[in-house]
Amino acid sequence: MTAEAKTASYTRRQTKGILTLGGVVDIFEASELYAHIKRAVADEKALTVQINLAQTERLDTSAIQLLFALRRALTAAGRACALDGASPALTRTLALAGFELSS
Repeated sequence: MTAEAKTASYTRRQTKGILTLGGVVDIFEASELYAHIKRAVADEKALTVQINLAQTERLDTSAIQLLFALRRALTAAGRACALDGASPALTRTLALAGFELSS
């Protein structure tokens, strides 16, 4: 990702929210990720939020904690959360952290 590129973005298509992460998402990008997670949780029209990790190189523990918070908030609201496009290495990292979702 270039310096101008966003680390995170959120959009919705009909009833599916899409949280897209890219590059290295670490403590320095945590506030940006948090802002998009708040949008995703507040978007009640999104019955499912898909976390697109196709362009993500690495997540640190702060980013993983925020994804746990997203999943917890969506579950409490009766909504779903799904991972999409994670590399095998990133999938292993998330699984070791205890974060497993259907793809």
